[in-house]
Amino acid sequence: MNAKLIRCAVVTSFIAASACAIYIISLHEIFQLNPFGRFKYLYIGLYALFFAGGMMYFRDKLNQGMMSGQQGLGFGFVLNATASLLYGGILLLYLQAFDADQSALNVYLEESLALLENSKEHLVETLSQQDYDTTRQNLLALTPKQLAFDQLTGIFLVGMFHTFLFMLFFKRSK
Repeated sequence: MNAKLIRCAVVTSFIAASACAIYIISLHEIFQLNPFGRFKYLYIGLYALFFAGGMMYFRDKLNQGMMSGQQGLGFGFVLNATASLLYGGILLLYLQAFDADQSALNVYLEESLALLENSKEHLVETLSQQDYDTTRQNLLALTPKQLAFDQLTGIFLVGMFHTFLFMLFFKRSK
């Protein structure tokens, strides 16, 4: 794989992961919102901007205006893998080291338990009381590591979609 492609994708991934992590942390620290609740999903657009910007920069500035489908996929995979790991690492560091009272995790748990409680009747009717109780116990046992891994997995899957989407938008051959 092209060294310029890898370098550009890695630099873009560091910027993308940092921006997404800063956004999530800001939701909790500045706006006092659940950082893993409904407002979290705005990072999908932010993440997409970095895919688009990185691929466009590589194509137009580093590769003479051309980018094959293979290069687009390679760029997206490198960017996504690196950004996902870095994003998960930053969130884990934040949850374990800087959020010592676990307020971000507690806010997430409170809202999730409230949502679970509000839908209890429907869940018990559809599944069973035992399934509801198991889900509640699993939620109460959630650790910062599990939450960070869950977020890492989520951004990785979003990034896979972005990889294919923006490869199709930005590929250009002779």
